[in-house]
Amino acid sequence: MTTYTAMRSWRMTTLACLVATGAFAHTAKAEDSAQSFFTQEKARLAVKTDDKAAKGDKVAKNTDKKVKAKAHITAKAEGQRSKNRRSKTAASNPVAAAPQTLREIVRREAEANGVPVTLAAAVVSIESRWNPRVTGGAGEVGLMQIKYPTARMIGYTGTRKALYDPATNIRWGMKYLAGAHKLAGGDLCRTVSKYQGGHGVKGVTRMGKIYCGKARTIIASMPAEKPRLALNERDEPRG
Repeated sequence: MTTYTAMRSWRMTTLACLVATGAFAHTAKAEDSAQSFFTQEKARLAVKTDDKAAKGDKVAKNTDKKVKAKAHITAKAEGQRSKNRRSKTAASNPVAAAPQTLREIVRREAEANGVPVTLAAAVVSIESRWNPRVTGGAGEVGLMQIKYPTARMIGYTGTRKALYDPATNIRWGMKYLAGAHKLAGGDLCRTVSKYQGGHGVKGVTRMGKIYCGKARTIIASMPAEKPRLALNERDEPRG
């Protein structure tokens, strides 16, 4: 092999190596670029998925809030409707709206003292609206708004605080109402005048007349109790 031929062969070999090296570098670079692209695409998709999941969570939370808010509004509206129904019932028939346990005590004590149940129930409705904790402006106590000195006058020996107990209050209040009923000869308006103003009251007072009107309205709302109404029904109060 001549020197020229050897040089040419060396150049060709070197050129081939350079070409091969360049191709390898180009291939490696292409692979790196492809890998970088797929890595970036994967990251982009992951972010997109996270964003979608976050939006889904937000939508779910908002939906949950709306459902809870709607349920709260519905419950509140139903509560108000129920309250309105109770108020309407209490206004048209306060005795029917009263707790059953209290009505039973009133019935028992009224019958034991010879007082018409309807009259007794009407008095409790007017005096306290069936609230055992009521205190009157002049110191009247509990369901029947009987005064502590009055209760003691007819035999009560307990404390003023104990007079708030429903059964105790009704027992002594009913005794006083029975006395008024007897002194009035069974007349409704005279009975309530004596219960309100004292047993010594003569005839029907101005306040007694108003009280009597309320009592008649309440008694009229208790048709089931009508047979028990043993009052002297003189509608026109006497002076």
